[in-house]
Amino acid sequence: MIYTVSGCSHCTGYTIPFSSLFLILTFFIGNLSADDLTTSNNHITETTDIEVLATDFPPYELKEPVNGLEGFDVEVLKAAYQRVGIQARVLFVPWKRVVKSVELGEVAAMLSCVDAEKRRSFVAVSDPISALTPVLAVHTGYSGPPLHSLEDTRTLKGIGLRGYAFKDELSKLALPHIVLDSNEQALLFLIMGRADVFYTIKENAAYTSKKLGITDKIRYFELSDQHISPFHLCFSKHWPDYETLLELFNDGLKLIQLDGTYKAIHDRYR
Repeated sequence: MIYTVSGCSHCTGYTIPFSSLFLILTFFIGNLSADDLTTSNNHITETTDIEVLATDFPPYELKEPVNGLEGFDVEVLKAAYQRVGIQARVLFVPWKRVVKSVELGEVAAMLSCVDAEKRRSFVAVSDPISALTPVLAVHTGYSGPPLHSLEDTRTLKGIGLRGYAFKDELSKLALPHIVLDSNEQALLFLIMGRADVFYTIKENAAYTSKKLGITDKIRYFELSDQHISPFHLCFSKHWPDYETLLELFNDGLKLIQLDGTYKAIHDRYR
């Protein structure tokens, strides 16, 4: 998969600092109770299921489940809608087809998309469901100074992944790095001391580290010169009653955030 400048094909669009996203999520959760989120019957349509398009993008969505894991955005989608009496199904297709189908109103929604200005004419976005976090991953034995920006890696041996925009950023800044082919390979290079730092997506790295059994050997520096990209469930404005479907999803999402289901889902991936 070829990634855009923020690191994935989903992510061309609005970004916000991590601290701002944290405040947004805290506001949504902290100012609500379960009673506040009881969905009124007059808002429930005859719809009992919904089909959502996605592309294979671990750990957000896994086309082929691994040990029961479907991807945390998939699990959040299903759990949130289940709370309001709707069964959600996810169909995996290439990302370009995902966007086109939503634009034409052929499907209700697409999963794990950013609030991109270029799509606002045909999509309405849910509350944030997850995020993409650019980080610098290092071995826990790293003893150098804190890393706050990509420029801080100029004296280190970095890693970029072939075909990814993050690698292109390293090249554009003329930062020293080797080019590898996978998250697994990059993380193992850190463990073996064959590289110092890996510019990557925290959610991907944490998931891969858990699969490799090296979670306790990797730590992360979040970057002041990069921004987190919130992901949403994006509804087609051409789909019948999309506003009701969006409202119901947001209600269900807040319920699973309040009762700990949301956190429990994400904890299985890190």
